[in-house]
Amino acid sequence: MQAKLPNRLLVHRTQPSVESQRGGRVPVQTPTETLLGQLTGRERQVLELVADGRSNLAIGRELRLRPKTVEAHLRSLFYKLGLEQSPYEHRRVMAVVTYLGRRPAS
Repeated sequence: MQAKLPNRLLVHRTQPSVESQRGGRVPVQTPTETLLGQLTGRERQVLELVADGRSNLAIGRELRLRPKTVEAHLRSLFYKLGLEQSPYEHRRVMAVVTYLGRRPAS
């Protein structure tokens, strides 16, 4: 499921690659892709809806989840993305920044 972002918000970048021993180019995972690869399918769906600007209630309705279940998925994805509670950063925003590929892995 892809986030439905307006074209002006889409991130366009080339896939990094390295030279293989056979002479071809092999794609390499970026730190962001590695972080996002740790998420379950449901956590990724929740993150995509957060990126769309949805509230927990709206996410629950769309995915047919109870509010506590949405909160559990968010807690889990915050943990997997290394986003601790902080008075200086909003974890929901930082998760979306990671999803968009603009936050390097810690």
